[in-house]
Amino acid sequence: MARNIQFQCLRGVLANMPALAAGEFYYATDTDNLYVGPVPTLIGSGGVQQVQALVDFGTLEPTEDTTARATVAATWVTAASQLLCCVVEGQNHTDDEIAAEQVTATIGNIQPGVSFDVVLSSMNGSGGTFLINIMG
Repeated sequence: MARNIQFQCLRGVLANMPALAAGEFYYATDTDNLYVGPVPTLIGSGGVQQVQALVDFGTLEPTEDTTARATVAATWVTAASQLLCCVVEGQNHTDDEIAAEQVTATIGNIQPGVSFDVVLSSMNGSGGTFLINIMG
């Protein structure tokens, strides 16, 4: 059975990667690579699938607690797939705006051989479109 796990991902350019704690993730925005600590190890080589999704909150009041979702077609996804997702700078939002709006992404509704959903939540309310990188 697939497990849905939510986490925050440190991000920035590769040259500015901080020392990582055990199990801590860092997304290098300039190289589009994901690393895990404590010894920075590249995740994503050797048959890992990578996709991007756009999730649109539309136009909402900035004080609303919001949730938005998008379905991603993925014939390669299985019931045992473990998918990692990270909200990244692009579209209408900078990294600082993503952090201020407390936007988090989770994966749900995995349909083996068909698709899965990317679900965004924003504790401080949000609007517009967000870019999500997904690896699995």
